[in-house]
Amino acid sequence: MTIAFLVLLKGLSKQELKYVINRQVIIMILLYAIIAIQLINSITGQLGVSGMLKGLFYPISFFYTCLLVPHFILKMKMESRFAHLLIYTGLCFSAYTLIYSGMMSIPSFDIPSLQTAQFIYVHSLIDSNYQGAIVSISSVMCLYMIFIKHPMKIVYLMIFSINFFNLIVLSSRASMLAVMISLFLFIFLLGSRLLRASTIAALLLIIICYPMWQGFIFSNDVLYNNVFDAERGSTGRVEIWKEVWGRVSNHIMIGMGSDKIEVEVAGYYVQSSHNSFLDFLISHGFVVLCLYVIIFIIAIVKSISTIKYEPFFFILISLLVIMNFTTHNVGGVSYIPQVLGILLGFIYIQRKPTKAAE
Repeated sequence: MTIAFLVLLKGLSKQELKYVINRQVIIMILLYAIIAIQLINSITGQLGVSGMLKGLFYPISFFYTCLLVPHFILKMKMESRFAHLLIYTGLCFSAYTLIYSGMMSIPSFDIPSLQTAQFIYVHSLIDSNYQGAIVSISSVMCLYMIFIKHPMKIVYLMIFSINFFNLIVLSSRASMLAVMISLFLFIFLLGSRLLRASTIAALLLIIICYPMWQGFIFSNDVLYNNVFDAERGSTGRVEIWKEVWGRVSNHIMIGMGSDKIEVEVAGYYVQSSHNSFLDFLISHGFVVLCLYVIIFIIAIVKSISTIKYEPFFFILISLLVIMNFTTHNVGGVSYIPQVLGILLGFIYIQRKPTKAAE
């Protein structure tokens, strides 16, 4: 990352760097606030030197992803390549998981067998929630291609079907929820009047017939236990959030410096709240969290005006849904923070709209 950072920085003229920074002033304020909070926590003894350095690495790496990388992609007119990278990355994960799980579940090839094989053989290599986030981004991009009537929409429909089936096998309910919310947004923002009316009618029918649907789902083991995974409930998240909130309430303004907090739930110890925003509050406090939320609010307002040309709004919404149930740091070298940073960079660097996904 350091080498890539220096290469991209060297390729920027002073005028370009100034322009990019000016377009993302609030993100720069957030990054400086995080650094200041980390320094304060280290001085007050809540963080050691190693913890402070690790905490400083994330905002610096986020500077790289949200400022330099988006500018480079836009300058080189590589938006379409980036969009397809998101699609095919998710497809590769889905193909690997489904093929490997299928081979390990032979001779059975039903959903319960695939889920069991995935948990035993794949989950230890690739966390299900993390893979679910990657696959959901790919799925949302496929939906965008379908709704803008891309010439290869049949191909993207096939990829979407593979991805969504993989989300079921992964039992990644947060990712499935993110995709379904995005689907409804696509229908009501980009769909035809007939499609919107049909969707509303279908939703009303589901609500009216809810007792019947509920009984059908509860009586079907595959739907209840494997598709909706209803038996697991919140998987302890509500209890974790209550416990974490009780601990962070004494450090509400500047946080505790680190999001590593050990909580016991149902006999297991977890070191994360499984909520990116709550983890951000734990690490950096209420003031920085407010800046963080404001950045997303501005990004949503900016991106919704370009939904006919760019998929950024829909990807951002899906990421925000996922981040409420899983932990993804701001910065770092992992996939989701990198995509999030590049996405915010695209949105904040204003330019003439182009159909990036073509």
